[in-house]
Amino acid sequence: MDEESRRSQFHSQADYRVALLETLAELSDGTERARDVVARFEERYGDCITPDHRAPRHANTTVPIWKDMLHHARLDLVRRDLMDSPANGVWRITEQGRRWLADHPTTAMLPNLKFDRPTPARRTARQVSKKPASSQSEVTLPMLEQVRKYLPEDEFRRAWGDLYDRLLAEERARFITDIDRKALTDAVMTQVRRIQDFLQGRGDSRPSDEVLCDWVHFAYQLGLYREASALLPLINTAEVNDWYYERTKRIALASRVRVRR
Repeated sequence: MDEESRRSQFHSQADYRVALLETLAELSDGTERARDVVARFEERYGDCITPDHRAPRHANTTVPIWKDMLHHARLDLVRRDLMDSPANGVWRITEQGRRWLADHPTTAMLPNLKFDRPTPARRTARQVSKKPASSQSEVTLPMLEQVRKYLPEDEFRRAWGDLYDRLLAEERARFITDIDRKALTDAVMTQVRRIQDFLQGRGDSRPSDEVLCDWVHFAYQLGLYREASALLPLINTAEVNDWYYERTKRIALASRVRVRR
């Protein structure tokens, strides 16, 4: 079947699959960002995408039907192990996909095969993607992380963005420490006294030069600009990573400016 015959069949999602594989196979390594693949696909097949596929599927979106079908065709290819996603928003043809094209040079349609049992990650992605809105409370953050690996970022954000952000915020909240204001104040004051005692020559030992850099940052954050600027000359630059000293130096110099105001 020639190219023109294949192009004339772009009327259903299934018609996009082989053409998408061929688009990726043209790349030297078969890998490209999703948006660039879509652009390449339109450049190659755009004049044969039917007018009805260029219209949005829904009134509340500007995404044309053909792009939606292309993304769903890509998911089907992933399930067949003909494509994969090495990173978020990146599409790649697999070696199995290249072999399929080589074995079927004139075939325009993928047959409806009985797939092998999907891997746990892909099975999770398929289960979550089919969840109705009423069951979103059953979706977990790990499940959405798996789905995100197999969907373009814009498609993932449209379908699951709000829920993903909420679950991610809830997960991060688990790492927030309950603050005891008195204990926190005591800890801060203890560190401030250590810095001031050191500057006044009190104390039994000298802190490391890296700790002195830490103290400059700490003092600056608390508004102790005199202490931050006074610590800088005491740092032995040979004992600190260059990048850390340069950052510390900028903070100390900014502190000196504030002291002079």
